[in-house]
Amino acid sequence: MKIKVKEIIIIMFLALIGGILDTFCFKENFNTFCLIQTGNFTKIFVELINGNIELGLYSLMIFLVFIVGIILFKVLNTYVFNKTILDKSFINSLILGLLLIPLIFLEFNSATIFNVNNVVNSICISLVGSLILVSFSRVGEINFASTMITNDTRLMGENLIEGIKEKDKTKLKKTLIYFGILLVFALGVISTALIIKFVDDTIRERLILLILFISIIVIIVLNFKIMKEKL
Repeated sequence: MKIKVKEIIIIMFLALIGGILDTFCFKENFNTFCLIQTGNFTKIFVELINGNIELGLYSLMIFLVFIVGIILFKVLNTYVFNKTILDKSFINSLILGLLLIPLIFLEFNSATIFNVNNVVNSICISLVGSLILVSFSRVGEINFASTMITNDTRLMGENLIEGIKEKDKTKLKKTLIYFGILLVFALGVISTALIIKFVDDTIRERLILLILFISIIVIIVLNFKIMKEKL
């Protein structure tokens, strides 16, 4: 099995987006997790038990939107996108970009929890999490989840052990790819945290969005090239 360079690049940029968005939400959106729902699901009950009803309900809203997104994108990928002349990975990458457009015009507002800016941004980012999990859980021959590092760590370990045991070079290459996913996700987290900490408030969100949209454009272009190769 040959692992294509274009596919590896797409995987790494998806991991970068995952790291950036989750850190961005955690730091700017009341310590919520719009992509990694394990943390967000835990936060729902912790906040409710601690009496932070509004924040608990806010986290619940994000979680419910994520579930709706899972169902929506599963239906679209199974019954709609397969019937178009365009490759569904290309369509999904376009939707990924469209979902993040509201962040350009609406900044998170820390004055209150349930306001238009926060709700719209959280819904859009949560849908991005659903889209990535459903539509980009497999790129080429690589199964992965750019927003679930626990799963990628497990796959890295499994491929390493099996690759050594079976002397399988492909599985050893996959091990390196999963290790790369962890590093790139961490890069997204670290870079976003540093920008939020050290860059002026007036431009830091724009800088984060610039990195995000450059990443998405790269994914769109590469998916378009892969689609052309298939035609």
